[in-house]
Amino acid sequence: MTYFQLLMLIIIYNKAAYYSFGEYIKLIEKKLTITERITHTIYTDGQSALPLFLKKEMEMSDTGYKRYYYPTHTFLLLSDYNELRSSLDLKPVNIAQGEYILHTKKVLLKFLDSFNKDNSISLNGNFLKCKAVYDEGISQNGHYGSDYILVVADSYKKDLNPFYSVTALRFDNELSDSLLKELKNLDKTDGEGYAPGNNQIMTMADDYLVSRRFLFTEVLPIITMISFVLFYIAASFMCAVLTVLSIQQLSDAVKYRFRYTILFQLGLSPSDLKKLILKQLAFYFCIPALLGILLSGMITVFVGNFFWFHTGLLASGFIHFIFSLIPFLSYTEVIFV
Repeated sequence: MTYFQLLMLIIIYNKAAYYSFGEYIKLIEKKLTITERITHTIYTDGQSALPLFLKKEMEMSDTGYKRYYYPTHTFLLLSDYNELRSSLDLKPVNIAQGEYILHTKKVLLKFLDSFNKDNSISLNGNFLKCKAVYDEGISQNGHYGSDYILVVADSYKKDLNPFYSVTALRFDNELSDSLLKELKNLDKTDGEGYAPGNNQIMTMADDYLVSRRFLFTEVLPIITMISFVLFYIAASFMCAVLTVLSIQQLSDAVKYRFRYTILFQLGLSPSDLKKLILKQLAFYFCIPALLGILLSGMITVFVGNFFWFHTGLLASGFIHFIFSLIPFLSYTEVIFV
């Protein structure tokens, strides 16, 4: 799905198994032109092998587990799944009796790798094996499952219990703040929902509303401010360290001036003398720098991976380390030059 389409998509979740979403549709149609709509029922089997597996693999606390995961499996029938894939311009898939598809997020593939190889699920005494694992983005922050959803053939519908309803609507205008407020006021259900939303798709669940616009206007400035403070602290430490090293080298230059003079008198050319001094400077600068790069690299990569994982984005924490290392190396090169 493209960036433009993400701005023109709304997903609504409701705890009722066969909810019609009629009130929401009428309200949206007053201000927007709906170009596509799909509504699906999510099912469950009352079992929890996969969420418990994820809890163990991810070393998740009981509080985090209850907050982010449904207590039991979430299922989507194959016909509904293919309708969703077609809506996202993805190719439809097929599965046979005795098989299921595991659809999850890219960031969870490493955790679920052993599950789809060594585990099977059972429906009313029938064991199903995993045929394939897909990781395209289908909004799995509580809407189409929480981090994962299991896809089975329609014939297994009789073995499943309806769980909740979700609808996705595409339109050709941008959501206004007034409409977002009206949608929020329209929802009168009690309790907390499972669909917290993400930075790509606006989601309404129970008594709260999250939109891409909100995250960019409210959250991004906070992240920018924290990043600026951390960069300023890092730059201050870097300047202090380089200043100390520079002063040390100036002192050594005065102390070793007599030795450099003797080397020059013995026939060492000015260019060779400069190279010798440069090697000495590089030794004094690089040894502390390598130690700092090693220690800060481990911390930066760890924190970066933690950030990417919990924001649901697919990237490496090593990117943060490279971005922070470039200014340091550039500044050091200027000093040497």
